[in-house]
Amino acid sequence: METGATKTGAAARRSAFTLVEMLVSLAVLTVALSVVGVVFAVTARTASQSAAYSEVQLQVRQLLDELREDLRGVDPARSVLLIAGATQAAALSQADLEAQKYFRVLQGDPASVPNFDPQFSPRFDDPGGVYSDPRTDVLMFFTNRPIESLAKPTGNPATPFQTMLARGGKAALTQVVYGHAAIGQAVWSTALSRYVAPDASALEHIRFTIDGSFDPGSLSRLPASRWHLARRQAIIEPVSQQTKVEFTNDELNRLVACAPSSDGRWAGDSADLDVGAFFNDLGPNSLLTAAGFGAENFGPAIYRPYQFVYAGVPQWPTPDFFYRFNRVLWRDGDPTLRHVATVIEDTPADLRTNLGVQMLRGCVWFQVEFLMPEDPRNSVLHAADPNLPLGLPHWTAVTPGSTYLFVPDSTENRDAIVRQVGAANSLDPDWRISSFARMDRPPPAGPSLFWHYDNATGPGGARVGIKNRILRTWPYAVRITVRAFDPRGRLDQPLVRTLVHTF
Repeated sequence: METGATKTGAAARRSAFTLVEMLVSLAVLTVALSVVGVVFAVTARTASQSAAYSEVQLQVRQLLDELREDLRGVDPARSVLLIAGATQAAALSQADLEAQKYFRVLQGDPASVPNFDPQFSPRFDDPGGVYSDPRTDVLMFFTNRPIESLAKPTGNPATPFQTMLARGGKAALTQVVYGHAAIGQAVWSTALSRYVAPDASALEHIRFTIDGSFDPGSLSRLPASRWHLARRQAIIEPVSQQTKVEFTNDELNRLVACAPSSDGRWAGDSADLDVGAFFNDLGPNSLLTAAGFGAENFGPAIYRPYQFVYAGVPQWPTPDFFYRFNRVLWRDGDPTLRHVATVIEDTPADLRTNLGVQMLRGCVWFQVEFLMPEDPRNSVLHAADPNLPLGLPHWTAVTPGSTYLFVPDSTENRDAIVRQVGAANSLDPDWRISSFARMDRPPPAGPSLFWHYDNATGPGGARVGIKNRILRTWPYAVRITVRAFDPRGRLDQPLVRTLVHTF
């Protein structure tokens, strides 16, 4: 019996954990829990990034779909194409802003600026522009796409046209503007018992900088993750009783916010315009000058769309011309803040029509490039050798701070390009044609291209003068590039998409 008891006790002692075994077990358990925790963390982060990618992808797709449909309805002979180039230094997040950390995009060879830190170095240390601050271009044109009002009249419509909009009708001529918006917060009105739009002085603009200088090279007060690319539309109500070639302040205020008038009689995305006078003043038959496009005040718009010069200063053709386009682009006609739209964050139901201008939140890059019409390599008939890089189309970026205007691509305007600016046979070299590469077909032998522009013939009697070459006042195509982050910071890199449209 003693032997059995002894065996039983020994067996019991052998089944117990030793201290070493317990420590090993705890270590294994700790490692297992750590692995499980890492797996769950990675899974959660991956799921979060996947959801963020899907959300941003959906918004970018909606933006590109709108752009594609708007551009599809453009008739170059009855529209203008305006591209205002701009950049704005910015931090990606509020934390980066507090650390004064720049968000920049690589555009060239980083080896050429080995001592440049894109996140903390000031702009002047990168004179070649290897890194670019975020692009904030503005694109404006007219489209014939049938469009329904997004902010219909809420009261008794002022005109039959407004009645048509109130009933859901569609109009076929609309001015469309794409650009970054000012940001505002809805304000609760105790007197009205509803939310109202913020005052203009309470808006946040991307051009507000931390040093108050309005310098595009200074950091914006608004982190780029909060930037919002807007699409603003102005459904044109034709008027013929008076020459009206610009928008009023009331119209601009409604358009930028996509808000119906306070009395409910006017749609928030509609404006009056004398379309005939507007486009006529952009051609050689302009009533604003007896000499038409041959005069200084409107000539540069067609002869030098990329370098307007007035009184020796590169700018718009004249103050009048400058003023006119300010009055169809910016709120109050003031280009200082580049205010094309107002976005109300966390939009309440009382201000739901503001959703009509909201397009892409977290858009840190909006750039519009074009194929220069004077460059023969961009012609659809140009036989380029794909083995020669110089023979491929060259996309032209708009210089930041410059505004490029392409007037209607009509027969009259094309003819105006061919004609001399100065007196007959003056061979004035200040032509738009002489500013770029040679045209598709070489001119005949002779002392000057311009001398033969009208009546020269080539081998076999084929006419090769400028008048027989493909001339355009519009580019062959535009390329629009957007970069967008998730506003909640769930993406390490922006989503990049490009749209190419051929006119």
